[in-house]
Amino acid sequence: MELREALKILRKELGMTQTELAEALHLNYTTVNRWENGKAEPNTSTAAYLMKYAKELQVSAECMRCLKEALIKIHKESLHVPESSLYTVERESICQLVDDASTGVYVCDLETNDLLYVNSKMEEYIGQKYIKSEGKKCYDFIMHYNRPCSFCPKTKLPKEDYTDEHVVSPVTGRAYHVHGKQIEWNGKKAHVQYAADETYAFTSPHGFEKLLDNVPIGIGVGYMDAEGRIEISYMNDGYYAMMGTTREARLKYLGLSALDAVIPEEREFVRSEIMAAYRDNRHIINIDIRIHTQEDTYKWVNMVTKIVGQENKKIRFCASFTDIDHLKS
Repeated sequence: MELREALKILRKELGMTQTELAEALHLNYTTVNRWENGKAEPNTSTAAYLMKYAKELQVSAECMRCLKEALIKIHKESLHVPESSLYTVERESICQLVDDASTGVYVCDLETNDLLYVNSKMEEYIGQKYIKSEGKKCYDFIMHYNRPCSFCPKTKLPKEDYTDEHVVSPVTGRAYHVHGKQIEWNGKKAHVQYAADETYAFTSPHGFEKLLDNVPIGIGVGYMDAEGRIEISYMNDGYYAMMGTTREARLKYLGLSALDAVIPEEREFVRSEIMAAYRDNRHIINIDIRIHTQEDTYKWVNMVTKIVGQENKKIRFCASFTDIDHLKS
């Protein structure tokens, strides 16, 4: 079975044009058109994504067989395994088991932070279902940051045993139990992370706050009222440690807007960004600001904020704070 024939079978079953299939795969029309004309072939990761897309849409067994046969025919030489070997039987089954697992799995290049693999459960965890991870940076696709995470564990990942960490997503607010280690992936130095959702294990306020206090970045929850006044209802210990202060010392801001801790010339910017994000339904804000420290100086902090809704005319949000002072100096 040739790829051009398999793609026509797939499109016919889904009732799609080449343009529509290209859009669904986050590709341009020319790419799919060249596939069907036999002038180009998908690379290994794109082929895997195409298979996953077809499976998610529950196409017929015959359609899956045709697509699988065509893609294996293209890539069997680059995989250096014969069609009758482990790849076509056991390896394919193992890959499918990993993709269908109830644990999130992702693999990143150890040096470049490029994502090499993300399974379906991890895509579901981070709200990136059907979004291609190929060519994306792990800190962007997984954590929605615009730079490498300051708490990234890759430099301390062992080659034999697994690390054991608890992570809270600043975007979804969900808690994960993460295991990771160094591996080799198609000849590249990489690291694999296995993430299990443990949010429901910390449903009590006390349990969840205890978990958040162990996160190595600042995590806060607050709201902004109709007058633009911001109040923080919770801030974890990681924030106070990052700012070189304590909960008790920050009591001087009690009764004041949380914006009073931000350098004066940036306060209106923060306020307008939150209001614009809520108005435009953007949900995520990613900005760099300066916040007052215990030593009467200001520290550069990257703030990633998620708007979670409105209650009693107040815009509610949760935010993560990462120390980037060393990047600005």
